Amino acid sequence: MRRVWSRKSRANFIKTVLKLTPSFSQGTNYSITLTYREREPRESKRDLHTFRMRLQRYLKDNPWFALWKMEFQQRGTVHYHIVLNVQNAVPVSEMRTFVSNAWSEIVQDPQLAITGTRVDEIALESVQQVTFYLVGHATTHRKDYQNSALHADWVGRWFGVWNPPEVPAVEVSITEADLHRLKRTLVKIRPISPCAKYSYWVACDESLFNRIVGYLMDID
Repeated sequence: MRRVWSRKSRANFIKTVLKLTPSFSQGTNYSITLTYREREPRESKRDLHTFRMRLQRYLKDNPWFALWKMEFQQRGTVHYHIVLNVQNAVPVSEMRTFVSNAWSEIVQDPQLAITGTRVDEIALESVQQVTFYLVGHATTHRKDYQNSALHADWVGRWFGVWNPPEVPAVEVSITEADLHRLKRTLVKIRPISPCAKYSYWVACDESLFNRIVGYLMDID
């Protein structure tokens, strides 16, 4: 069984991040970290599902969606990063209280109400920087221990989206030369089908797509 974050999954993660970026540019965003002292991945996925259900009840009158990513500490303990978007802002102090109390109750470890979570509001002007960070995280191997669980017998999915929003497809003009340069870069992450000769589709605004292309290919 594969217990490392595969190239195919990394590529799907990048595609997901790019599709969600326009939606993250609306409403209010929070960065949430959920940690353990000790936990097996199989148990942690049940905890994560329970946390989602509590979040659903907490935000029942406030439209929301979230992107989550599983990682591992150097000592091998699993933890989760979540980027949460809500239509109507919630005071960050209130969000911190909900997250810390919910997580410690779910894990049944009172200490985690103090040390097991972190919640920060993400300024809207920082959304694109968050996008670059997430894309960069998926394309680098500098901290591969975060994406490896060789000690575990099962890991399941490495990322996912809760309540995925509807996002429009956006067609972006790009020169043939830049297209081929982009394909040569992306093929290092995931082989591109031979039939994908003339186009590459993402859902994001033109300026962001051009910046992403430049970021991946290290060009102006």
